[in-house]
Amino acid sequence: MSNLPALRDNIQNFIEKFKSKAVMDGFANAMTGLGTSRDKTTFSAWVADPPLMDDELEAVYESNDLAQVIVDKIVDDSLREPFTIKMVDGEPDEDEGRYIMKRWTELQGKDERFKRGCKWGRLFGGGGVIVVAKSGTNTSRAPLLDEKVTEVVKLIDFDKQQMQPYTFNTDGSVRTFLYTPVILGMAAGTNVLPIEVHTSRVILCPGASTTNKARQANEGWDHSVLKRVRAALLSFDGMWKSVDNMFSDASQAVFKMQGLIQSLAEDTGPNAVQVRLQLMDRIRSVARAIILDAGDEQGNGAEDFELKERASLGGLDGVIGQYMVRLATAARMPLTVLLGMAPAGMDATGESDMVLYFNTVDIYRQNVLQERIERILNMLALEYRASAIVEDAFSKLESGEEPDDSDEEETGRWCIEWPELARPKPIDVATAENMRITSAMQLVDGTVIQAEELALRLSDVAARGITALDLNLQPRRAALEAAHEEVANREVGLGKAEATAAVETENAIKVEKSKPKSVGPKGKAPAGKMSKRKTPSKAAKRQV
Repeated sequence: MSNLPALRDNIQNFIEKFKSKAVMDGFANAMTGLGTSRDKTTFSAWVADPPLMDDELEAVYESNDLAQVIVDKIVDDSLREPFTIKMVDGEPDEDEGRYIMKRWTELQGKDERFKRGCKWGRLFGGGGVIVVAKSGTNTSRAPLLDEKVTEVVKLIDFDKQQMQPYTFNTDGSVRTFLYTPVILGMAAGTNVLPIEVHTSRVILCPGASTTNKARQANEGWDHSVLKRVRAALLSFDGMWKSVDNMFSDASQAVFKMQGLIQSLAEDTGPNAVQVRLQLMDRIRSVARAIILDAGDEQGNGAEDFELKERASLGGLDGVIGQYMVRLATAARMPLTVLLGMAPAGMDATGESDMVLYFNTVDIYRQNVLQERIERILNMLALEYRASAIVEDAFSKLESGEEPDDSDEEETGRWCIEWPELARPKPIDVATAENMRITSAMQLVDGTVIQAEELALRLSDVAARGITALDLNLQPRRAALEAAHEEVANREVGLGKAEATAAVETENAIKVEKSKPKSVGPKGKAPAGKMSKRKTPSKAAKRQV
């Protein structure tokens, strides 16, 4: 009701605007009235919808299955498969990695606290988890320094209703919150003392994208993701209720009774007409038949009963389908995900819809989940290193050695590697494996890699569950460097080699010339050769 004055003022401003003779931007036709004050559509205006109260959001989440899917689905799909971790700087410690994943599972618990905090953020516009950790201070209102964390005790999920901004920094950001815990077993509405928590101990999960002005009016919180879906969701539910009523009244029973009005006017005692109709309905439900009065011998006064069919309802499926499309558009989800519908139409697989949805899930993983989860994981890494340092110190004390404080602490950070969202079909996996092996054999045939190296790399790749061929480039670089070194050595000794080759060639020629020539029997030329008559040389002629 508080928006009615603003709405009335907006309408009045529009009326005055179009009554004036000022120049308007857009299409206008004075003859037809389009775009002028006679056009009814020109009085439409955007007004701010009232914010959804927390009680209404909780009610729709608990009672409406589609609202629950819109809130939960993207979080559940993002964390459906367990992620893996790797160290981005420094040498990875497998024991540390296993310890981190084990502690992460323990902190989540059966109710998956981090996942619940993300859902409350999407539902109420604000939610998350409180990190209860030991970092050298025992007060929750003090800042939490991640690099000094020695133990992460537990995670507590909360929603906007439990967390209120309490103190602020000079730039307007929240410094501390007042957290009101919900104690199981305690009656609702029981007063519980709030706890002051520093903002560094709170990991907030956002809701829908909200403007700064709207956040200021909403005490610093985002809008719920259901705010923009509210109109489409109400329209969808209203459509289904209307269709339900139409089908319930699809056939209307009509009973004709002679003298009904007169009987109603003259009846002063119990309503005989009502008793008669109740008797007919009871007989129809038991005997599956209706007993009517046939009237007198001429048929006068006979009763009549018939069913009136409504108009055909065959065209409702198209209307219902458009309502579904509108809701899926508002929720940014394909119908396959939102309603569980199989793709319809010839050769329809829904692959493109799922690709777009998986892209949305990947964006949510990168922008919302990754940074927040990695912060907790690196706290757990510090917890492991702190416990390792303590154990090492105790072991040295037991052996009589002095603890060494000069050892450099490991500073490597862990990051998340997300699993694939789509699960490939067995036939696709087999086809990809065959293509991978064929490509690898082509590399062997082209002498890019050796067969033994290929076998080793394939076994290593299969053990790690990697589908792409991962070549080890280190031995290839070493072989290339060895080849370059060999070429350089040859270039250094090239002159000596050429001299040696020239000497060997000259010696071979001298040996060949010193060999006696072969002749045939009786001074004749060898068989197979024609004898030639020798002519005296010019020097011999001059001597003669």
